[in-house]
Amino acid sequence: MSTRCQIEFSSTWENDKKEKQIESILVYRHCDGYPEGVIPDLKNFLKWNGGRITDIEFTAANFIYWSKRNTEEWVAKEKWFKERGLNKWNEIQDYNSPLLIGFGICEKDDFHCDIEYFYNVITDLTVKNGMYQKNKTKIKCFKVPYKDERLTKEDFKLIKTIKIK
Repeated sequence: MSTRCQIEFSSTWENDKKEKQIESILVYRHCDGYPEGVIPDLKNFLKWNGGRITDIEFTAANFIYWSKRNTEEWVAKEKWFKERGLNKWNEIQDYNSPLLIGFGICEKDDFHCDIEYFYNVITDLTVKNGMYQKNKTKIKCFKVPYKDERLTKEDFKLIKTIKIK
């Protein structure tokens, strides 16, 4: 059984009128969504991604790319991969392969009913000379209760906040 989660990458800043602006993109992760798996991955990703955290579209795309590459490396080391005579990840024809279903892009606030955790990676930005600059980033980890109906963020219970340097 997979531990599913969703990860929201958010940027916040103030516009010229000092009004708070928020932009976000929601990503689905099919496996290993528990905090011991996701939080180290997010920290490693944020380090790898470097300064691109100010562009939310690139951040989400880069996270999926980074995650797929890590999955690709894991799959290539698996015994069943070699036993099937496979040499490259793109030879996999199984539509249930973690390379094909491991990650996805979700519509805003479209929370899957089967997730157990929700993560919000929040980057506070400032605007200087028309350019966004990172102030600080934090990861908020939430436990999601099981519900037979549509989930909202109000259903989630905050269990941990991690500040990223």
